[in-house]
Amino acid sequence: MRGNDHQGGDYRRRQQQEAIAFTYGELAAATSNFRAECLLGEGGFGRVYRGRLVAGDDDDNSDKMIKKKKKIAVKQLDRDGVQVCRVTTSSWWRC
Repeated sequence: MRGNDHQGGDYRRRQQQEAIAFTYGELAAATSNFRAECLLGEGGFGRVYRGRLVAGDDDDNSDKMIKKKKKIAVKQLDRDGVQVCRVTTSSWWRC
């Protein structure tokens, strides 16, 4: 056992966050209705779009991520679902 194994586990637990569910309409609005100018790329599992989350409501379901208007990447998997990733670089940001 390495000396820092338990510290790494503690760090990972602190970094875990609860998943946030968005409606399809919210993601469509964030990507300007999945317009072509927001398309980052396409692969075997779907298309990836850049977007920006709009300000949330003041209800209990609002999250800090929404209120800060974070840049996101949205993977449109198929008709049944999408996947959202938070973006840490803005080098491609023009949408």
